[in-house]
Amino acid sequence: MRLPDTRRDAGLSLLGLVDRVGFDAVGAGWGYRDESQSWRFYLFTEMTDTKGPLWVWTRLLKAFSKLNLPAGVTPLDVVIASPDEWLYRTQMVKAEKDPPLYTFITETSDLARSDYGIDRLWLLRANPEMVFVGKDKKKSARRFDMKVRQLMAA
Repeated sequence: MRLPDTRRDAGLSLLGLVDRVGFDAVGAGWGYRDESQSWRFYLFTEMTDTKGPLWVWTRLLKAFSKLNLPAGVTPLDVVIASPDEWLYRTQMVKAEKDPPLYTFITETSDLARSDYGIDRLWLLRANPEMVFVGKDKKKSARRFDMKVRQLMAA
């Protein structure tokens, strides 16, 4: 099964939106469940480790209320997770050049047996080199919070 172009485009568009508000996703991609034929868009960020998932999700929902999400995508389709989770850390990633973008795609049978509730995962971003250290982690969260506040005030 290939990632449909409409999902790829929606995912890249959503990734662009969260980048604009300083979300700093080190990874992102679509998860698919065969049984229910449902899609979830995963955003992997260290802010879940430093600030907690509720803190991140609250601000992301505020940003979504002001941004035009891609067609067919709702906030309930978005899942935030830590880049330290198994789902992100252990996936084999194959880069396929798609000028001017690099699309990262992975599929593994282990996903179906995991607790994530998905059978396939296609990563549109996999940048472990973006992982922040020390003070940079706090700066990342402050920048995200500030940009969301600016968006809400606009």
